[in-house]
Amino acid sequence: MAALLAACGAGASPSPARTPGATPGPTATPEGSPPIDHPTGERDVILRFDEGGGFVPPSFLAVQVPYFTLYGDGTVIYRSATEPPLEQKEGDPLRFPPLRMAKMIDAQVQELLRAALVDGGLALARARYDNAMVADAPTATFTIRAGGLAKTVSVYALGMEAEPGLDSTIRRQMAAFAERLRTFDKEVATGRASDAGLYAPDRFRGTLFETGGRPVQNPRRWPWPAFGPDAFVEPPSGQFGLPSKVLSGLEAGLVGVDPIAGGASGIAVLGPDGRTAYELGLRPLLPDETR
Repeated sequence: MAALLAACGAGASPSPARTPGATPGPTATPEGSPPIDHPTGERDVILRFDEGGGFVPPSFLAVQVPYFTLYGDGTVIYRSATEPPLEQKEGDPLRFPPLRMAKMIDAQVQELLRAALVDGGLALARARYDNAMVADAPTATFTIRAGGLAKTVSVYALGMEAEPGLDSTIRRQMAAFAERLRTFDKEVATGRASDAGLYAPDRFRGTLFETGGRPVQNPRRWPWPAFGPDAFVEPPSGQFGLPSKVLSGLEAGLVGVDPIAGGASGIAVLGPDGRTAYELGLRPLLPDETR
């Protein structure tokens, strides 16, 4: 760990080198410092920030997507917390804004990884941080695979500390870095990454459960003649989750929700029998995800 921190901070200079066309981030790359090693595959996650849980229904949790994912080839898939919600009509399913893509050159990736490990505190952070003073709050999860580390850090009620404690400093570091990733559109706007358009998923995770007689509005006919509700399989014993199935983009499109690229929740469908009511959720899968 000492070697990692030394590599991240060694050789600082008041005039660090700049890559032509790149705008420096909050943490400039120290001149002459060794690069932070990381996987380089297009499906290799090297940095991810997700936040979910709290006082929300399981059907909503099932469709949540990480705010930010950086892959080894410099591709970023993100959804900004400042993205305005899509217009909703009464009785319609809840549709989510599409995810966006960006590209980062190596110098920008290196700067962000240094910010994560040093300024964000992830190099020294332990695996879990709790907060017994807050109830029904979400949990923030950082994943990093770089600089010889492969770790996940979960922080309950990040940014909600009522009074100082033993972990106040590192929690403040992680909260500030989380805000940077939550609002990655600002990074793109200031040139720390290049806009690459909308993310067009080719696969979705469909989740399905019976409403148990609860009335539903505007139910849709069962959209898939090739399979029925039994194709949606419950997760393995001991894992929390709803019955799910991986759907192709074409199969997800048959549901008739538009737009669908960002996912949707609360879609009312009738089973093949025309009577049993279900609630369907559709979540876009990211390149590294299999289900």
